[in-house]
Amino acid sequence: MFFLISMPLNFLRENHDYIYMVLNLCDDGFLNNPYMEPHIPVLLDIQGIRYTGAGPRCLSICYDKSAVKSIASSMRIPVPHHILIENAKHVGSPVFPAIVKPNFGDNSWGIDAHSVVRNMSELDAAIKELSTRWGYRGPILVEEYIEGIDLTVSILGNTPDDIALPILTEDYSMLPENLPKILTYQAKWMPNSEYGKV
Repeated sequence: MFFLISMPLNFLRENHDYIYMVLNLCDDGFLNNPYMEPHIPVLLDIQGIRYTGAGPRCLSICYDKSAVKSIASSMRIPVPHHILIENAKHVGSPVFPAIVKPNFGDNSWGIDAHSVVRNMSELDAAIKELSTRWGYRGPILVEEYIEGIDLTVSILGNTPDDIALPILTEDYSMLPENLPKILTYQAKWMPNSEYGKV
């Protein structure tokens, strides 16, 4: 991210022939605006410069959790029961226990120990916390909470020459028993928190 912020677009144009590839580390969006994460690969695509990571279309779709679930369902990939709450209106009935997430977001932003809810009262409190504590104003995804193993699969390259790296799993064995086994914002970004032990 520093590279593109500190260097104007002219730099990319003027040095196009000398740039082999850009290592795109812009994980939180341009100028930390997550809605602008796809903008970086768009700039590079326009200049015809290769880069690491996903392209703009993929990044745009992945930022919308309900869209990803719809795509997965259309491919007959099972997804947990879920509802989308827009403008504080429930559409459908949640299945408890449930996990409450900002529909738009990544890196576990907006997800903490209070995100797992077991009844309507806890659901209402979690929704309120998203707006008050996190400042989130978009649609809210409420999905059936299914405890199990989290898997991360990284892929290098593009088909047909892509390579899948070994599967990573989260280790929750050091997490206090009273906390839900989820990959929270704290687990990713706050190593001194209780979730920092994940």
